[in-house]
Amino acid sequence: DNIIIVSKHSQKTFCEKYHISKEKTQVIYNLIDEDAILKNANNQQITKNKFTFINVAKMRPQKRHDRLIDAVKILKDKGYDFELWLVGNGELEEQIKAQVKSLKLEDTVKLLGLITNPYPYIKTADYFVMSSDHEGYPLSLLEALLLKTPVITTNVSGAKEILEDDKYG
Repeated sequence: DNIIIVSKHSQKTFCEKYHISKEKTQVIYNLIDEDAILKNANNQQITKNKFTFINVAKMRPQKRHDRLIDAVKILKDKGYDFELWLVGNGELEEQIKAQVKSLKLEDTVKLLGLITNPYPYIKTADYFVMSSDHEGYPLSLLEALLLKTPVITTNVSGAKEILEDDKYG
């Protein structure tokens, strides 16, 4: 009877592509358990030694870790002292490790692997960074905002919708 879609932009794109009336669709956002996230964010004390960016994502092509690591190299070459924490694993993990090594960024990019409770890390970081090419409705961005960690993101539809076209980031 109805097609459920995760974001308004995805709804618009879907309806245009498949020539379906918007009235046959409904947007229902993915839910996050705010209480659990806030509780889990305080389960562990994370220490950082310098200004820190964090990215939490599956290591796959759309997440564009390569672009993020290239940006780290540019900032490092300009003399900025900071760390980037990468939380996650996936099909591109070895490629990402190789890129970090080839650019001599092992002291700056920390590959933390898959962490079942990333919230203390997100809460501790100075900025959450999302470098994706596209997103439906990025829950990790919502989680960062809930934890009051400022967000830097690429201009993708899901992020634009959450940030209300630059109102919140």
